[in-house]
Amino acid sequence: MINIHKYNRNKFNLIKSRSRYMKNTSAHIMIKHIMINN
Repeated sequence: MINIHKYNRNKFNLIKSRSRYMKNTSAHIMIKHIMINN
């Protein structure tokens, strides 16, 4: 039970950090897309 809780918390932290990372990279990807399309 405790192990599952710990796993879920780690998973949540991973998702949180990943979403923050995605926000930073999504803008970069958008710029890349615009550059390629033009």
